[in-house]
Amino acid sequence: MSSHPRAGAIRASTMSTDTIESKKSHSTAAVLKNACRACGKACSQSWFGAAAGGVVRTSTNDVYHQDCFRCHVCSNLIRSGESYMNVGDRNNRQYIHPGCFACIGCKRAIGVGTEYTKDSSDNEEGSYYCIPCHSELFRPRCTICTRTLDQYFLRHPYFDSEVYCLEHDNESRRSCFACNRKEPLPAARKALFVDLLDGRSLCVDCSSTIIVDSSEAAELFRGVIQFMESQLGMSIPEYMRQVPVLVVDYKSLNESISAEGNTALGHHGASGSAGAGTVRGVTLSSCCQVRHIPSGFSLWSRLTTGRPLTSAAAAPSDCDFSSVYHKVDMDEQREVSAVLVLFGLPRDLIASILAHEAMHVWLKLNPRVPFRMTPKVEEGLCQAVSYFYLESLSLTEAAAGNDVEQNMRKYYQHQISTDTSVVYGDGFRTVQHVTSVLGLRIVLEHLEACGELPVT
Repeated sequence: MSSHPRAGAIRASTMSTDTIESKKSHSTAAVLKNACRACGKACSQSWFGAAAGGVVRTSTNDVYHQDCFRCHVCSNLIRSGESYMNVGDRNNRQYIHPGCFACIGCKRAIGVGTEYTKDSSDNEEGSYYCIPCHSELFRPRCTICTRTLDQYFLRHPYFDSEVYCLEHDNESRRSCFACNRKEPLPAARKALFVDLLDGRSLCVDCSSTIIVDSSEAAELFRGVIQFMESQLGMSIPEYMRQVPVLVVDYKSLNESISAEGNTALGHHGASGSAGAGTVRGVTLSSCCQVRHIPSGFSLWSRLTTGRPLTSAAAAPSDCDFSSVYHKVDMDEQREVSAVLVLFGLPRDLIASILAHEAMHVWLKLNPRVPFRMTPKVEEGLCQAVSYFYLESLSLTEAAAGNDVEQNMRKYYQHQISTDTSVVYGDGFRTVQHVTSVLGLRIVLEHLEACGELPVT
């Protein structure tokens, strides 16, 4: 929940009656030291004897020639005995007839005792508004219904312009699956959401670059591999470039996870985001250890000479069958069958998901990396590569000048860095810390050598 302070309300009031002083009531020295605030000249009588009029000393102790003391709005003289209002600040006091002091919004006079406020966004001197007009013009409006918000309201965790009335919090209103912004009412005259075939919805910004074709996703995946190789300095396993990349619907993605069980590793929506905990990408892999009898083992050679051995009694006296099962080799079988990504997401979001999955593929196909590691370490590494890739996109595509896409990339990075989950959020922050200290290359070398992240 957010709140905004009430606009600096000031209650209008008139100043005490001005003192119109005759020069003759002051000594020449005393008068000469007071310069007129309007013209800057000394408030003294002409040496040639011409009458210059009286001297005005305000209740704030400013001094004016009587002919210089004028209303800031109408420029007419504020005469002796007339009330006036001082609505300026210490460095820019403005004296105004009470009848001339009007709201710039509704043009109505701001009467004595009425609250008003000042806005200096349009000029240095500022403009004055009655409280209702200032609220209508400057206070935030609900993105959903466009009503002026009260003191307390809801705000999107990233997009500051997305603010909502408290009453909308209990409504079952659709949110964009990619950015979590809420759909406005038709009366707001804003672009409505786009519905996808599997029931998800996207806002107009996120729907403008959606990926729905596997060939497009495969091209993004190749771009990620190029980034990992050229900018992160990673050695790419040969088969990694041939891994199929498929765009699938929500149902198919979850069916693949159920079928693969624990061998399906993937990208989940960040906690607190739209689709929190929802799988958005999956790497289908098979990594296991196979125990087998080595072909060079002497007993194995005897058993393959062609002599039928029907029992232990028929075997040579020095043949110990029990030792066969203790003298075995352990081979690793590593395979990645496909990378699946959820269709209908913005291009840069899918690219960041594929960067996450590409790191899974790299870890599974790299024989120097242990194929079993804690989820926090593995997912943290994958989230870090996704974050680095988004950072690279922001730098390389900044010249394109698309502020919407640039802002969305920063939002995706924000989602990664602020994720509160232990595996994805804490895992990313741990990896980000060690890579900031040692660099990614040293971190990966330590992982290959020791099977864990270095301690800093």
